[in-house]
Amino acid sequence: MSNITLFEKTKSLIHAQAKKFLELAKSHKAVNFEQEASFALQALQANNFLASTAANNPNSLIDAIHNVASIGLSLNPALKHAYLVPRDGKVCLDFDYRGLAHLSYESGAVKFVQAEIVYENDRFVLRGRGQEPIHERDPFSQDRGGVRGAYTIAKTVDGDFLVETMTIAEIYAIRNNTQAYKAFLDKKTKSCPWVSHEGEMIKKTVIRRASKMWPKSNAGRFEKAMQVQDEVEMIDVTPQSKEPEKPDESPKKLEEIRQLLTAIDRSEEKYLGHLERVHKRDLKTLEDLSMAEIEQALIELYQISSKANKKPENKNEVA
Repeated sequence: MSNITLFEKTKSLIHAQAKKFLELAKSHKAVNFEQEASFALQALQANNFLASTAANNPNSLIDAIHNVASIGLSLNPALKHAYLVPRDGKVCLDFDYRGLAHLSYESGAVKFVQAEIVYENDRFVLRGRGQEPIHERDPFSQDRGGVRGAYTIAKTVDGDFLVETMTIAEIYAIRNNTQAYKAFLDKKTKSCPWVSHEGEMIKKTVIRRASKMWPKSNAGRFEKAMQVQDEVEMIDVTPQSKEPEKPDESPKKLEEIRQLLTAIDRSEEKYLGHLERVHKRDLKTLEDLSMAEIEQALIELYQISSKANKKPENKNEVA
């Protein structure tokens, strides 16, 4: 089947959902079918893997379009609220942290939501219940250090502030239980959102945690979004040890770091110097890193390796 025929078939499938879409969206009228159909087709045209996944599993595409209607978050790429993504052989509706924040105050749960990441060189002070925390940082700094954690501030309709904080270890423990990240570590996929968009995933994680404590005024759409998100991320809820990683897994990950350093032609000594500046302490060997620091190093090196592989070969370039 040609790409043109495949696209026309998918286009017909989407437009056949108009009646059901209008029925699901009539309670909130937050999204328009013609616009969302156009955004969906744009996404399919721009991503061949997404298009082939939709062709092989059309029912998953139908479910994703229905979820757009019932939840009411637009696929408009300019808003960065929601996306169609291929995952585990299905087309899924996934959300950005901006979309979850927008949905929370549109549904009446809170008036305002903000999520921020806290780095080692930032000054963060939690001032107590009902008060905004102090977060001082230089937004123009080229080195704010490693990630310490993240927080959200939500303002209720009564004017109170609800603050939720999470350490990076807590966030990574959740990340480590997602099927997408496990597939990446097992090299079943070349990337995943936790690697390509880590900052956004960190913010989304803390918003999801905080939302459990928000008022539930007219929050049906938000709860539906949380349900869909759990299905998309396929979080493994099997009871785990309190330790995010088993101690005997660190040698394997350290060897992976050394392989990546060789692949990008960077010496271990030079990289240790970089890590000393990031973590603000002396490091004699890679074995001095904590498990959280090892995880951060792996993500950073995979990103560097990915960018290097995308560069066109230039034999005259000096390494």
